[in-house]
Amino acid sequence: MRKENQLIRKMLLGTKSGVVAWENTVLEATFQTVIGGIVIRISSDFKVNGVTDPPQASEVKLYLYKDEDIIAIWPPFVEERSSDTGCEPALELVELFCEARRKVFRVDQVLDELLAALGPQ
Repeated sequence: MRKENQLIRKMLLGTKSGVVAWENTVLEATFQTVIGGIVIRISSDFKVNGVTDPPQASEVKLYLYKDEDIIAIWPPFVEERSSDTGCEPALELVELFCEARRKVFRVDQVLDELLAALGPQ
């Protein structure tokens, strides 16, 4: 598996487990985190009625910055399917964007509050 795809996989797992903490940016539909002094931004161009819906893989970009210089922009590296693992890095990149957005906007906490307010039924 390519290193870039390993990075996506590890960041996705870290985001789901809470190890990777994302924050909002001034750029629309763009979130960032800092790991080991490297700024990682993920963004999507896809919008419907002003809301960012789950995008297609071609609409998600991952940027790496070190010392204020951009050192990588992806895709194009994302493979449709990894031959050695069977995983689909392009789909994992989309899932990473969706998970980052979910964490930044505290979607789970908001849903918990709403469910609690509605009470047992």
